[in-house]
Amino acid sequence: MKYQFIEQNKQEFPVAVICRVLEVSESGFYAWRKRPTCQRRREAAQLIQEIQQVFVTHRGRYGSPRIRVELKDQGRRISRKRVARLMSEAGISARHKRHRVITTRAANTLHKKP
Repeated sequence: MKYQFIEQNKQEFPVAVICRVLEVSESGFYAWRKRPTCQRRREAAQLIQEIQQVFVTHRGRYGSPRIRVELKDQGRRISRKRVARLMSEAGISARHKRHRVITTRAANTLHKKP
């Protein structure tokens, strides 16, 4: 987390100063930059691409439960909560069904005679 902060702010402040303030070593930061991404992150990136593909195929109407079912049909084993988390991280959200609000009653019920 600290290393990501350093990476994001290295244009504004020198790396040495940020490392000193956050109490981490410069060599640790540069070693972190060279390290390959972990397996879980690579899988997450692949899953986000697949989720986006399903999402676009269904015109943005599918949420995490339906997308999970589609991925399951494609042979992927993944939980609904992980799909929801990845969708949230990627900024993907399904369009909500529009509810029609009726503010008046039908004409025949207004003028009933007792």
